[in-house]
Formats: sequence, C-alpha cells, structure tokens
Amino acid sequence: MFDFRIEFPRLKTPIALIIDDPAPYVNHLYYLKRYLNPKYPAYYEEFKTIPNDFLEDFISVVKRWPVKGKFSVIPNPAGQGYLDEGLRGYPKEGVERWIRLVKDEVAPLFDITPEMITHTNAIDLETGELLPMHEQTWASRQTAETLTPYIAKALETLKKLGFETSGVTSPGAFGIDVEAEYVRAVLNAVKKVYGVKLAWYFLKVDERSHVVYPRLAYLDKYRGEAVVSIVSGNDDVIWSTMTPESRRSWSRRRLLEYADCYITGDGKAGRLVELLNAGSYVVFHTHWNSLWSNDARHGLAVMEEVLRRINTLVGDRVLWMKLSEIACYYAASKTLDIHVDKSPDHLRLFIDNRFPCPDLTVSFNCGFKVDEVYLEKGSFRSGWTEAKTSETVMKLEKSVDELRPNTWVQKGERLIICFDNRLGNTVEVKAA
Repeated sequence: MFDFRIEFPRLKTPIALIIDDPAPYVNHLYYLKRYLNPKYPAYYEEFKTIPNDFLEDFISVVKRWPVKGKFSVIPNPAGQGYLDEGLRGYPKEGVERWIRLVKDEVAPLFDITPEMITHTNAIDLETGELLPMHEQTWASRQTAETLTPYIAKALETLKKLGFETSGVTSPGAFGIDVEAEYVRAVLNAVKKVYGVKLAWYFLKVDERSHVVYPRLAYLDKYRGEAVVSIVSGNDDVIWSTMTPESRRSWSRRRLLEYADCYITGDGKAGRLVELLNAGSYVVFHTHWNSLWSNDARHGLAVMEEVLRRINTLVGDRVLWMKLSEIACYYAASKTLDIHVDKSPDHLRLFIDNRFPCPDLTVSFNCGFKVDEVYLEKGSFRSGWTEAKTSETVMKLEKSVDELRPNTWVQKGERLIICFDNRLGNTVEVKAA
C-alpha cells in the first residue's frame, strides 16, 4: 500500500508565539477604560504611555532565544493618529525609531499585522471621527462589503510604513459574530492591498482542546485562494502580572510558577507540552501589556524563561514558524493532489499544490530500497498516461541525522522527503 501522508515540516511540530497589541507609546488599555468602559479595572488607567524602550527589552529577549510568530502594530493606536503621520502628543522621531526597530529587528522573526485600526473606538473612514463603540461592536453589524475597506485601511497604513503581510489580527473578538463575512473581507483586503491570494487571521483561542489545529476558513482551490484561521492553544496566563497585587508579591518563585503553566522546568508538563505530545500545532499568544506588566516587565521575564525552556528542553522536536508560514503549510496540507507513476525500481510523484511552500514534507511506502531522489519541475493532466518532467531542479541529499530542507531518509520501506515545493513539484525516486 502506497499510504501517502503529509507530515509536519521536517518532521517537527510547528510552533509560534503571537504578540498582540503593540504600538509606539500608546497604552490602549488606558483609552479603553476612559472612553469605552469605565468598569474596567483601575490598573488599566494607571499608565497612559508605554515607554518605547520596552521594545528594546523585548528585542533583546527574542534575539537571545530562537522564536518566530506574529507581532501586531496598531495602525492608529487608540485613535491618536495614523503611524505614518505621527501620534498626537508624542515626538515624531520616537514613533519613527520604534517603527524602524520593528522593521529591522522584529519583522525578520515575526509577521507584522495590523490589529485593525485603533484597537479601541471604531473610526469613521470618511470623516476620521471616532465612533462611540468598540471596533468589535461595530464589526458585529457589518458585511464583507463594509468590513473590506476598514481592514484595507489598516493594511494600507502598514504598507506605507514599509511592512508586508498577508494576515490580520482581530482586536478583541472583532468579526466573530459575522465570521463568514469577516473571512471574505480579510481575503478581499489582502488581495487589494498586497495582491496576495492566501490570507490568514488570528481571532480564536482554544485553551482546553487536546489538539488545536489551524482551520481552513475559505477555499477556492482552482483560483488558488484561501483563508486560514490561526488558533491559539493557550490562555494569556501572564495577563494578571499587570495587577497591583501581582507586582507587590512578585518573586522568583512566582516567575517560575507562571512559566510552569506553559512548560515545566523538566519539560514534561505544561499546556504547550500537552499540545506537543498530542501531535498538535503549538501556537500560543500573549499581549504587549501582559509582557510590560505596568512597567514591572514581569511578564517579559516569564516569557524569556518559557522560551529558554522550550528551546533547551524540547527544541529538537519543534520548528519555529511565522503565522504566514503556518497558514501556507496548512493550506497546502489540506488541498494538494498527487499523481504517482511506479515501477519495481522507479517512482515519480507529481504534486499539484496551489499553495507551494518550503519544507513540504511527505512520506509514503515506495516498495524498494532507495538510492537517489531528485526534485524536478513537472506536469500532469487528466488523460495522460504518466506525469511529464521538464527540468531537474536538484538532487536531494540523503539525511544522516535529522531531516533538513531538501533531504530524504528511508525507514524500512517508508520514504520521507522534505523539499522546497516552490522550486519543484515532482519527486523522482530511483532504486539502489
């Protein structure tokens, strides 16, 4: 039996860290309490500004430990001004330096997305006036036609700043009540601003399920269009580090207890380990305010310990990926078609994939001992007796330890191949 499977990339579990809510200077929680909901906790209003040097602290952590994921940049934080024009009450050079640091130091590791426009009050695109409701409340009454220009405005602002993205982040539960409309709007906006046909969004959290996978929210396979919903598998347990009670009682023991919620000091327990051991994607999120902890920065210290534990204790089992990379891989894994030509000493596998990705990893029983594997460009149509190849891209190397890009390994009769599907779509396997 051929038993074709799409494996995790490089046989490692995809893992990603999501950072919600960053912006230069503006603490959006202050504005949420003051202008939208006075019943929010008092500590929301304790600080109006998050100092820009906190970004430098964050960068030092993510450069010290391997990590990838998603990092939001709010285009018009709390309605205080579009970032490409400047923020009211804050120095323009400070805003520009913050953006430059994100572009130079954060963007190589994290997808940069808008978290819609203000993350507080919805904004009237025609007048620029703030509306007396949260963006997620406004979104719950919209259609794809009205959501599209709103999301596009957020993306256009980031594009003016020099960021490229194929995804967005929902502020709060933005879009959850009209998700079918939201999905269409995300795709339409990403296509309009960046010309991209594979879009993704972060909206949902599932901190209890044994396994948490991305979800294919929309697919038009023959147009090569898709939208992937990326789901976080944990709660933001360090949110409470903002509270006065947490800050007053802080200790090294508390830091380690928080880290244990993600992964214990021996790497055997914690929510992220549960997901890893269950064969799940491991996507987890936190917030800029959670890391900053109302200037105590305790949350960032916890996250550094979490990253240290992940990379030292289970680092050989995971592959850090941006959310765009996860979205592409997941879309490919759910939609590709194959054609197989096989003889006793030769096998040709043609893969029709509308969402080509690096590190595409597949396995199958080939029925013979393998000597050589080649990556080629090929084609196949209904009615043809076999797939045709036009160009040999490269000879894939036999792996001697762990599976690396453009290598293969055989375990018994099962052949596992990892290759860059953007370069070639046909695998030629020759017997020894």
